[in-house]
Amino acid sequence: MLLCMNTRWLLPIVPAALLLHAFGADPRAVFLTSLLAIVPLVEVMGSATERLSARLGSVIGGLLNSTLSNAPELIIGVVALHNGLGRVVKASLTGSIMVNLLVGLGAALVVGGLKFGPRTFDRRRLRAGHRPALGRDPGHSPRPALLLLPAARLRGVDRRRRHEQRR
Repeated sequence: MLLCMNTRWLLPIVPAALLLHAFGADPRAVFLTSLLAIVPLVEVMGSATERLSARLGSVIGGLLNSTLSNAPELIIGVVALHNGLGRVVKASLTGSIMVNLLVGLGAALVVGGLKFGPRTFDRRRLRAGHRPALGRDPGHSPRPALLLLPAARLRGVDRRRRHEQRR
């Protein structure tokens, strides 16, 4: 299983990917080496956060783990925004939210089914638990509002470009 393997032997691929990019190699080769270079970096980040959480406590460790687990999405999003790809960032964020929701729902349904057997839903009780999508309730996640950030950034970039073209 890949998760149990020690992948640090792949660390020399990191500078190889950078060198391929610097010397203008075929973009497919740069992409493949960069893809392979991510694997050992993820392992290094994971072990570093585990060590930090052992020293700093589980609360700080959990915070670091949740923050650093989104580092690749953050890096890709910043680069994409810098290159004017706001729609790609919005699609990526939407996909990430959907995957998180579906994985959470699927895991809850499987565990609930294993523990309590088949479940039924009562539509009246389902309606009673309805909350507004953008309400101020304590359990509300601000993620949908994050979809506005790439659009706002892209709009600012477009305005700046138009302003520079007018000069």
